Amino acid sequence: MRYVKTVHLKEHIRPAQYFYSLHLVPFRKVSSKRINIEGIIYNLWSFPPVKKKDYLAAFPLEKIDHFIVLEYTDPYQYLALSSKKVYKRTDFKMETRRVEYIFDRWNYDEWK
Repeated sequence: MRYVKTVHLKEHIRPAQYFYSLHLVPFRKVSSKRINIEGIIYNLWSFPPVKKKDYLAAFPLEKIDHFIVLEYTDPYQYLALSSKKVYKRTDFKMETRRVEYIFDRWNYDEWK
């Protein structure tokens, strides 16, 4: 996962209201797992891909005046996050994106 940015909101708003206001449907809470980033507890939300990239929005549980945008390559990367660890934004670094093609699974020399 990679930290993208923090979005500061002008008013307190619930995640569902925010997604509906931007017409980002469907959206969903990723799991019941909560993560601690720099002392604030967040829930992760997913929404439709933007420009063919996948993002998660981390909304705080209380006083929702901002959220953090994280980019990911694997839809299950969030499962590797621990709810017991306190993360820093710098902990979220992106691995290089690798696209696997069907012919990568077999040895090319066998097909010559």
